[in-house]
Amino acid sequence: MTETKSAIGLAEEAGAAQSERAALHLRMAREQLYQARKLLEEGDDKQATAVLRHAKQDAQRSLQIARAQREQEQWDLKQAPQSKPVMGQQGR
Repeated sequence: MTETKSAIGLAEEAGAAQSERAALHLRMAREQLYQARKLLEEGDDKQATAVLRHAKQDAQRSLQIARAQREQEQWDLKQAPQSKPVMGQQGR
């Protein structure tokens, strides 16, 4: 459970909530973590372990998407043409 919580925290820190796709995986991870807690309370350790594994995978996917989006945004900013003064409007 600790690994899953950590993966969710990393995704949150990476800004997963800002991306629709990343936020979807983050939400699924949180829901699965909640499910796993309930299963543990009910004594179903085997099913809880399986749900936690899926939750961790969703959290990691959310993190990957958030990081990829941030990298793309940084790349786009570097590639954007620098604004240059229009001819005849310099020094005004």
